[in-house]
Amino acid sequence: MDNFINVQVKKSEKNFTISIYDDLISNPGKYMNIYSPGKTMIIVTPSVYFHYRKFIDELSNCFVSSILEVICIKEHNKDLFAVSYICNLANNLGFGKNDIFISVCGGCCQDVVTTAAALYKRGIRVIRIPTTLIGAVDAGIGIKSSLNIGAQKSTVGTFYHPYSVLIDLNFLHTLPSEYMICGLAEIIKIGIILDADLFNLIENNLEKLLQCKYYTQPSSRIFEVIYRAINGMVSQLEINFYEDISFERLMDFGHTFSNVLESDSLWTIPHGFAVSIDIALSLYLSYRFNLLSYKDLERSLSILINIGLPIFSKYLTQDSCLRALKKAILHRGGEINLVIPTAIGKGTFIKKIDDNLLNYINDGLKYLSDKPQKLLTNITKVG
Repeated sequence: MDNFINVQVKKSEKNFTISIYDDLISNPGKYMNIYSPGKTMIIVTPSVYFHYRKFIDELSNCFVSSILEVICIKEHNKDLFAVSYICNLANNLGFGKNDIFISVCGGCCQDVVTTAAALYKRGIRVIRIPTTLIGAVDAGIGIKSSLNIGAQKSTVGTFYHPYSVLIDLNFLHTLPSEYMICGLAEIIKIGIILDADLFNLIENNLEKLLQCKYYTQPSSRIFEVIYRAINGMVSQLEINFYEDISFERLMDFGHTFSNVLESDSLWTIPHGFAVSIDIALSLYLSYRFNLLSYKDLERSLSILINIGLPIFSKYLTQDSCLRALKKAILHRGGEINLVIPTAIGKGTFIKKIDDNLLNYINDGLKYLSDKPQKLLTNITKVG
């Protein structure tokens, strides 16, 4: 089967399609109708070019005029300087409004390329080809881009929709296991806060979720996990496209404490790990507010632990949590809008900082630090 999934994102004139193929890597020329007749800049990271040089070269040959740019983007340099570099390169090459960027990379690089596409000539087309699990279910399929300023994560960014998103899950075969686990944190997030059926699928398929071969089998339960995760993200995107209808966003689950956690660790804790730790604390807070049962707390924590994700770090402290909440107030319209689950597949929001919240955070830090963890990766030592 050549085309596994087509998900249409609909917002008046801003429609775009997310497509999953099983042969994009092996036969990029087959999908030339999706590309652009104009000049094209293909932007890849060094690891992607190392593993997929044949695909990149064949993709380049699909265009009359193309340039390849290999650029290393990680959290520490996901900033305006990287955006400026791409814009300057496009300008020097005479790129115009009818030309296009194609980003073949993971989430950090996708953020930079999307921002550059949004700013260059006040907007040119961008096609995203995410190469990581976190890109396929989160960073590569939305319309937000986020950049860091110094050690301050996600301080600036844009809302800019892609021309299209092309996914080939065969990229996962060369993805290190630790990055697979990071992507699973974002999928687990959607299951806990939005989709109980997805949560049950995850809970019943933990071992297969760590094996890449199941992601490219359309009849497998793991493929259904990907489908439900993408659809969950898209459903939330469509009801609040530019995040201007409400500052209450369920997809912010796991993204209140995690930003400060990442920056305080000087980016040694990757995004998926930080999201997992944030989810764990948010689960505990909901339990203490008598909004979540102890059974659902333990079920959710067990999934995180058994998949190999951390639920605590030495960088998660009373001080860092308070700083994160104050940062959230600036970002979410004057209230913290801390997302917490009320049951598997349902959530609500804590709006204000009060003594109860701060006391429960302190209790939660001790509770989580005392729980045994089963880290399956060597990506970082989460203290």
